[in-house]
Amino acid sequence: MRWLLWLGLSAAAVAQPEPRERAREILDQAAEMVGAAQPQVQVVALMHLGDNYSAFDRNRALDLLKQAFSAAAVLPEIHGRNFRSHLQSDIIRHTVDLNLDEAIRQWKQMGAPSDQALEGVIRRLLAGKDVARAIGLIREASWGEGFGWESLKAVLGHLEASDPRTPSLLQLARESFERNPDERFGRLLGRYWQTLPAEAVQACLKSYADWVVSEKDDAVWTVHIATSRGTAAFTDRKDYNLFYVMPAMEAVDPDLAKTLLLKRPLLQAALKQFPLAEASMITKDGEAVSISVGSSDKRDNERDGAGRLDSLAFSRKALAMQKMKDDPAAALDLVATIPTAEAQADVLGAVASSVGTADPGKARAVLNQAMKLLKEVKQCRRRIPIEIQLAEAFFRIQDHPAAWDAYGRAISDVLELLGEDTDKDGPNEALKEEWPSTQLGRQVVRSATRQFGMNAEPVLLKVVDVELNLLLRIEMAQALLGRPFREGRTSVFR
Repeated sequence: MRWLLWLGLSAAAVAQPEPRERAREILDQAAEMVGAAQPQVQVVALMHLGDNYSAFDRNRALDLLKQAFSAAAVLPEIHGRNFRSHLQSDIIRHTVDLNLDEAIRQWKQMGAPSDQALEGVIRRLLAGKDVARAIGLIREASWGEGFGWESLKAVLGHLEASDPRTPSLLQLARESFERNPDERFGRLLGRYWQTLPAEAVQACLKSYADWVVSEKDDAVWTVHIATSRGTAAFTDRKDYNLFYVMPAMEAVDPDLAKTLLLKRPLLQAALKQFPLAEASMITKDGEAVSISVGSSDKRDNERDGAGRLDSLAFSRKALAMQKMKDDPAAALDLVATIPTAEAQADVLGAVASSVGTADPGKARAVLNQAMKLLKEVKQCRRRIPIEIQLAEAFFRIQDHPAAWDAYGRAISDVLELLGEDTDKDGPNEALKEEWPSTQLGRQVVRSATRQFGMNAEPVLLKVVDVELNLLLRIEMAQALLGRPFREGRTSVFR
């Protein structure tokens, strides 16, 4: 496969158009392929075509996005797999970049207007200083089943603390919470409670605390917060949700605060570290806060053993990473001692990324060893990102045949993953746009195109699935245009 791809590359190098021209040709070819796809793939293809045609013809791009939005109307809306609203929200996020009024029209046409879609519209309005229109849309959204929590957060962040519109917006949030309780109400209360009258704050906090405490939760739930000012850990979702409102509660309802804190030692410890909750975390420079969340079923009796295995893997990986700084080959020697494929893959990827160009011979030996070790990683979805990193590393040392070999293996693994997604006994029922094979296939094509430019087209030769080929072809055009990428979701429903 290595030399077949390399020969394809050499043949493709003759008399080519400019990258922008070739990208347009690829998009035109893809547009002709859309009709052969199933409806959900047609919607996705039209959306991505519209997004990329904006580089050539904004009117046609908008027309394609309108077609995509209309075509999405026939897709099923199953609880937990909301294909129609899910894709229409994505389409609106692309449309807003071309025509704000059309994006708003589409949002209003959705059966249940999406908070996800509204957020993009609101941010564009705020960027244009049209705060009044943004607030009007949030008020309109408040009458639906959902509520624009993220959109409201964006507007409140845009307003001055003393703005007279803030209390009425928080009242909308309270009314929405009473209809459909949501932990994001607590985040808003914790940040903006001082803009409301004390009695209103007290009522809101009582309502929110009652909901948090009464919620049933059968999961082992952990969260770790890390900042330069310290860390905090929670093992109970209730503690974490109360954490953000406790400073307000201690100020306006100290008796309730004392009662809630009485049997919550982790919450007490977190507040000792961060007395003002979220406000204590953020520095004047707006330093980022790291929040990691994990959960598992309480009935999972294997979690303790798995945790010990993960701890061992983490320790061995850390040792390998430390050695990699001075001797990548020594780091590779430790890979076999790492007990999990995930941690093994992390080390292999780090080695590939670290290899420099000062000594191509030494680099090639390290990369070849990494490629051999990668065969021991059994899951193809774990191998593909590392194969991409290895291909890019080979390209850096000018070993183009080896780079193509790595891309060839990556595409073969994508097709193996496609076989899992289409398995007749347990097919992936998520949108094909979100299949692991689609998302990882995009990464392969994107990387190959960035390295080899127009000469990357042979990487698609093995992709005989028409729909996957269509989506990857559009990805290649986008890479040739040098346009930014929006990371897609990966979903598996069986």
